[in-house]
Amino acid sequence: ECTDTLLDQLDQKLKITEDECKDYRELLEKLNQSQDDCSEAELLREIEDFHKEQVTLTGKLEEIEEERKQIADEMEQEKEEVLRLQQEEER
Repeated sequence: ECTDTLLDQLDQKLKITEDECKDYRELLEKLNQSQDDCSEAELLREIEDFHKEQVTLTGKLEEIEEERKQIADEMEQEKEEVLRLQQEEER
């Protein structure tokens, strides 16, 4: 009877261990798949793409800022011209 009980307990532990092993294998397989999906080379390519996009956007921003400065200068010149014309008109 003790032997039967001991065998039953060992069978239960074996079943639990086999289930855990199966779970770990499934988890390992999932991790390997996710690593394949996000390989280091792919991540480096994405970083490079983002860097290129950043450089492009920075260039566009600089162009827009320069254009804004030119427009502000032109507006200032126009204001001065309007003031000059108003002063001439008053004379």
